[in-house]
Amino acid sequence: LKYSEHELKIIVMCMFRDAGFIEKFSIPEIRLWNLLGKMQELYQKNKYHNFIHAVDVCQYTYLLITQKCVLKILSDFERFV
Repeated sequence: LKYSEHELKIIVMCMFRDAGFIEKFSIPEIRLWNLLGKMQELYQKNKYHNFIHAVDVCQYTYLLITQKCVLKILSDFERFV
């Protein structure tokens, strides 16, 4: 909760870069940035299901898909999806 929504977008970008998704799937970073901005804009402004919650879920998913045991059983595409 200490990060601004702008900082949260940067964090998501870092997760995508670190997971190798941007390079492996030729994702233009500006398109990902714009998608995150649109998601941020369209999320409802309520206390739980909001952009902050979406980033929280994304971070937890990132944590799971970067574990060695998951890397062994899921393809890059499966992890990206």
